Amino acid sequence: MTDEPEISRETGLGRRAFLRNTAAAGAGLVASATAARAEAPDPLITEVQPWAVEFGDAVDATPYGMPIRFESHVVRRNVEWLTESTASSINFTPIHALEGTITPQGCAFERHHSGAIELSKTDYRLMINGLVDQPLVFTFEDLMRFPRHVMTAFCECAANGGMEWGGAQLEGCQFTQGMIHNMEYTGVMLRDLLAEAGVKPEGKWVYVEGRRCLVQRPLDAAGKGAGRRDGRLLRQWRGIAQGTRLSRPAGGAGVRRQHVGQMGPSDCRL
Repeated sequence: MTDEPEISRETGLGRRAFLRNTAAAGAGLVASATAARAEAPDPLITEVQPWAVEFGDAVDATPYGMPIRFESHVVRRNVEWLTESTASSINFTPIHALEGTITPQGCAFERHHSGAIELSKTDYRLMINGLVDQPLVFTFEDLMRFPRHVMTAFCECAANGGMEWGGAQLEGCQFTQGMIHNMEYTGVMLRDLLAEAGVKPEGKWVYVEGRRCLVQRPLDAAGKGAGRRDGRLLRQWRGIAQGTRLSRPAGGAGVRRQHVGQMGPSDCRL
């Protein structure tokens, strides 16, 4: 073993010198190609473009801002053969086409088990019972009277990456790694709601019941009810205007539940 670089018989150069010369040659080819293109006038620079002299859309043309049409390919996509019905399926985040750390609501993946429902704020109710001093029922407006908290949290399906478990099946990271998103949540801390009801000393677990689902977590690991995401009320497929979503920043799969309608402490796992 020696620190001396190996000498190539063909070139008479050491390994590092050979790599250095190869990189320099590649850079020279790129520079030559750029120079060749620059010799011909670029009409996008030399000619006045229509967008520079014409009026654009008025400020009220799109009351709710939408992505520009040139980004129409940046959308969630599903795999038709993955499930029998799209009412119980997955759409995938286009993570390959997004920049930054926050996922737009319209691009965030969803896992549906029975389709998206519409539930108005006025019709929403949250019941807290179980091992509490005072069972309570909250309306959406009741929840909005509690102190609001903001947190950034990611949500990842436990099956993310599963499209590759049996070998490569689809091209593109949207389908192989797209069951994930990262967003800013605004809502009420679950501990504040439970404190209002008064948790009994023997209450160690909290069960959360939503639309056709029931989950249970240790009481000290519970999160918060999120009513807004990225500053807006949660959309139809998210849970509110429309319901409440239970979120906490970590802890494995199944820690976010939409359209939560009932929760309460218990002394053991159900």
